[in-house]
Amino acid sequence: MSFYSPMSNMTIDGSDENSNLKEFDLIPDGTQVPVVIQDAVFTPAVGEYEQRYDVTYQIAEGEYKKQVVRQKIKCFDLDPIKRDRAVNQLMRLFKLCETKPTHTNAPANEDLAPLKGKVIGINIGQWDFNGKQGNFVRGTYAIDDKFETKTGRFIEPKTTTPAPTTQGTVNLDDDIPF
Repeated sequence: MSFYSPMSNMTIDGSDENSNLKEFDLIPDGTQVPVVIQDAVFTPAVGEYEQRYDVTYQIAEGEYKKQVVRQKIKCFDLDPIKRDRAVNQLMRLFKLCETKPTHTNAPANEDLAPLKGKVIGINIGQWDFNGKQGNFVRGTYAIDDKFETKTGRFIEPKTTTPAPTTQGTVNLDDDIPF
């Protein structure tokens, strides 16, 4: 097999469509959709980022079909309440996908592999912080008679008032810029 042989259903042709990342639309707060779990992996601590589980969902139908939403499950948080909620989120994901690890240690990538390709429902939240907006997974659900696909509403971006500037003298002999 050649280095340039595809390992997925993508064509290796160097085209714009197959090479460049697409810009995704912001999804309205409260949107509830069925998704396919594309990936679920353990991510070790790197720099200032703590170790966690990262789950990638691809929306399976509707207006945002094929759009990706990611969830960070922080099971190693030092805050006991945040840690326990995260462990519950991970356990719920295993239950929704009708699988479970074969041991009681922290799940490894091998334990997460059976989650890939499973279809579940998610509720998507919208965040707005320092002029940036994005999405997060608010909840995970079974696809059953009770699950309802719906589109939420956009949260209006927060407007911030710039801090007042102070006028003062500048010492040109000081080369420290602050």
